Amino acid sequence: MSTEMNPAPPQSAGKPMRLWVRILLVMSLALNLLVIGAVAGVAIKGGPWKHGGSPPMAASGVGPFTHALSKRDRRAIGREMRQRGQESGWDRRAHRAALERMVLLLEATPFDAEAFKGEMKTAVTGLQGRMGDASEALAKRVEQMTDEERAAYVARIKEKMVRKRP
Repeated sequence: MSTEMNPAPPQSAGKPMRLWVRILLVMSLALNLLVIGAVAGVAIKGGPWKHGGSPPMAASGVGPFTHALSKRDRRAIGREMRQRGQESGWDRRAHRAALERMVLLLEATPFDAEAFKGEMKTAVTGLQGRMGDASEALAKRVEQMTDEERAAYVARIKEKMVRKRP
C-alpha cells in the first residue's frame, strides 16, 4: 500500500539529456546568436548601402531622384501612391497576392506554364501602372518647386548619383 502513495519516478528522471537533443539545442542557440549578430551589425552600420552610398543607378532605377526629395515630399508622394493604389486596385497587397499565386503555380504538378505567364503578366502590368503613377507624382511635385528648390534638388540628385566607394 505504501507503493501507491509514493509512485516511482518516471524513467527519464535523473538520466542525462540525449546527445541529439543537446546538439539540437546548441545549434539552435548558435543560429539565434548568428541572426541577432547579423541584425545588430546591419543596425550599427546603418544598412546595406551605408558605406557605398546609394545603390548604383542600374540597381536603383530612379532611386536618386526619390532619395533626393525632402522627407515631407517623399511622404506626400507616398500618400498619393497609396491613394492611387486603392483606386486602381493594385497596391502592395495585390502585388503580394500575385506573387503568392505565382509560387503556388510553380509548386503545382503538372506545371501550367500559361497560367504562370498570365500571373507574371498581371504582376508586371500592375507594377508598370505603379511606376507610371510614381513618375506622375514626382513630376507634379517637381513642377511645384521654385527655381531655388529645384536647383537644390538637382544638387542632391547629383550627389546621390555619385557612387561612393567604401
